[in-house]
Amino acid sequence: MLFRSHFAALIELILPMALCLAFSDGRNPKTYIGISGVLLAAVVVSASRGGLVLVAAETMVVLALLYRRRQVPAGQGGKLLLALAGLTAVLMLVVGWGRIAERFRAEALLPDRLSFLVATLHMIRARPWTGFGLGCWPVVYPAFALFDAGRFVNEAHSDWLQWVAEGGLPTGVAMLALAVWALRPAWRSVWALGTIAVLLHATLDYPFSRPVMGAWVFLTLGMAVAVGPGKHEPRMETSGSEPS
Repeated sequence: MLFRSHFAALIELILPMALCLAFSDGRNPKTYIGISGVLLAAVVVSASRGGLVLVAAETMVVLALLYRRRQVPAGQGGKLLLALAGLTAVLMLVVGWGRIAERFRAEALLPDRLSFLVATLHMIRARPWTGFGLGCWPVVYPAFALFDAGRFVNEAHSDWLQWVAEGGLPTGVAMLALAVWALRPAWRSVWALGTIAVLLHATLDYPFSRPVMGAWVFLTLGMAVAVGPGKHEPRMETSGSEPS
């Protein structure tokens, strides 16, 4: 079953791509403006609070970087921005804010999650180096639960802590190293900044609990590295050589 956090994470991943195509490609800006507006409205429909905050933040960061690097076609930036803002506003009026507004009002940002996180920290303290085995968190959690929630708790609601609890500190360090390494290609490409958003989302949610979501993050990072600077530059002839 697709949960709201997984859907929001997918939007976080692909929205920067649509924004870059809309503001810097120059070939079909109206099409990609439409796609971007639909993606922004879709996050509101998903009612993911963390997703809404991250999508809003990454939209501002992506647009700021494109303008700063002068990748927006001259004379079109203002029109495109107004078009995106107008379309998004209309779509949000159509879908409505009621569901996500109710979640912000009725639920604390950490309703039961704090107890899950504390229990996960106790799990880490019990086996800091080896962990309890990948995928074993739901089975081990009852032994460390602070109270009986009266329902099955499937995830720690923090992928970062769950990685350490299941795989030990080496797994946590490996994922942290990956996140730090990903900063440069994501920042350089701009369109891959969604990978950083998903990694941030994983601090207080579990988007990586679906293998396909993690696969998309790794695939996007791979593409960002593959198209890095100098990867498509033509090979230069050595000085003094003559073409045959």
